[in-house]
Amino acid sequence: VPGTYQLAAVVNISGEGTRLKSAVPGRAVVLVGAAGNRVVNVSARNAGATIDGIIITGGSLTSGNGGGINVARGGVLALVNSTVTGNKAVDGGGVNNDGTITVTNSTIDTNTATGKGGGLRDTGRTTMSNSTFNANVASQGGAMSVAGTATVTHATVVGNVATSSSSAGVDRNGGSLTVSYS
Repeated sequence: VPGTYQLAAVVNISGEGTRLKSAVPGRAVVLVGAAGNRVVNVSARNAGATIDGIIITGGSLTSGNGGGINVARGGVLALVNSTVTGNKAVDGGGVNNDGTITVTNSTIDTNTATGKGGGLRDTGRTTMSNSTFNANVASQGGAMSVAGTATVTHATVVGNVATSSSSAGVDRNGGSLTVSYS
């Protein structure tokens, strides 16, 4: 049901084919993180989860990665028609991906990391298309920090900030990065 939901705990996704989706097209479901927690954790035991039409906000970790969403090593997530905004963590302020994530028609904005990847930190496999990184902040890789394998197509990367000497847009840390039509 569309609306804003203040969470009391982390949403743990571990079931095969789990789908979080707004029931009414065009009307958002907003998940607000519990104090001192991330909003969503995708475990290594899931065989493919989908978040569709959801706004993920308010995750805040003073230690740990993935303030908005954490995809564990072995976890698989499709993030579609969604927004990850206003989250904080050490690395991966908005999203930390140690597994496999596909981001389509989504926005990752206004997230903060004290370390790497204000919008997204990737040590797994990330595929992103028709999406936007905007106004994310990190020490390195304001929009995105890549140490895994990332493919970015038809993406907008604008207004992100790195507080150290590393890239405000995308920071590649030994991983593989392919950018097309962005």
